[in-house]
Amino acid sequence: MMRSIHYFGKDYPIDSYGDSECITFNNTRFTIIENKEELLKRYDDDELEHLCINYPIDFNNNFLIDFNFKNCLFIRDIDIKEQSLSSYLFEGCQFEGTLRFIDCKFEASIFRGSVFKEIEIYFKENYDNEIFFVKCHFENKIKIRNFEWHEAIDGLLYEESQRNKAKLKTLELVGCTAGNEAYLRISYLKIDDFKIKNLRLPQHAELDIGDCHFKRMQLSNFRNVGQFKLYKINIFSNEKGSLFQIDNTSIGRTELQSVNLKSFDTVKMFDNIFTELNYTNIQWMNVIEVEQHNEKFDKESARKTSIHTLVYQAALDKAEKQRDAYRTLKNVALSNNDQVQASYFHAKEMENYQGSADSGDGDKEYRLSDKATLWLEKYTNRFDMKSGWSLILTLIFLYWALV
Repeated sequence: MMRSIHYFGKDYPIDSYGDSECITFNNTRFTIIENKEELLKRYDDDELEHLCINYPIDFNNNFLIDFNFKNCLFIRDIDIKEQSLSSYLFEGCQFEGTLRFIDCKFEASIFRGSVFKEIEIYFKENYDNEIFFVKCHFENKIKIRNFEWHEAIDGLLYEESQRNKAKLKTLELVGCTAGNEAYLRISYLKIDDFKIKNLRLPQHAELDIGDCHFKRMQLSNFRNVGQFKLYKINIFSNEKGSLFQIDNTSIGRTELQSVNLKSFDTVKMFDNIFTELNYTNIQWMNVIEVEQHNEKFDKESARKTSIHTLVYQAALDKAEKQRDAYRTLKNVALSNNDQVQASYFHAKEMENYQGSADSGDGDKEYRLSDKATLWLEKYTNRFDMKSGWSLILTLIFLYWALV
């Protein structure tokens, strides 16, 4: 009977190649490693490439530090404990079992082009960890969090646990994808730089980010067809951050709970589509910033254009983009029956609309009556933020003055 290796639901026949056994996967031959001794024989190799490692790995000593696995298949579970891990530890690898890290120190560790069935990373100590996932695929689960967490018995225990989160310097997920029923969770951490960019979340997948403190948090070009939860972010008054940014996203089923946007120096939200966003207990920032790229001017056109025109056009573009951002947030507030916040976002939308009208947007023509109406709305009731009596009294005064 022909021997085989079962990998991701399929049997691959074992063949002989020289002194080794191997399987062929995606038209590539992979040498089978059955135990730790066989792996250690390759310790002097600069790269461990095209290996099929078919035994449960438990790395709890330091021999792993200098290893660089490239285009390898891992059949069984892997546990890596209390190790200092270098860059490009796994590149282009595929894992059918669970890859688990416990209290490791990540020195700018990069996971590039790898496929994970389940990956778990637990932290005990506060190292300056830097972890980058680049063009990876998460089939079932990714979990990154404190090693231990117990439900709070009372408020004091909860507050103490919040203030003792494990600290990371950088955590980035860039250009990654997820399986249709994948569960991605990041929780109970304090992160200086957190970025999710170009992530695709399918219909039945879920991304949970909660009980975290961020100094800089950015979600960019995030396509969510599944479910996204963001909760308990910077919830204490003394937790300060510099940037909270969501841009170029299409967010479907989304829940925001207990997010303190006022704890950040700058909040940027622009070019977003929020189709089903529910929120509770959000502390909104008074000013929502935007960024813009002026597509009207390429480099050659910019050289032939005066600096005054470039600055002028940039200001118009920014006002238009801010107007769109506040309109999007206004509609989100209305869908959540938050009339007070919706009125505020409406006022900010109209302020930017009035600014565009006064500046004379080159793409649009504003009638004098439109400008007059916007002017009266701004200086009498602040675009519905004040009582309409101000407008009535102003009109009475103008009538008395003219007659």
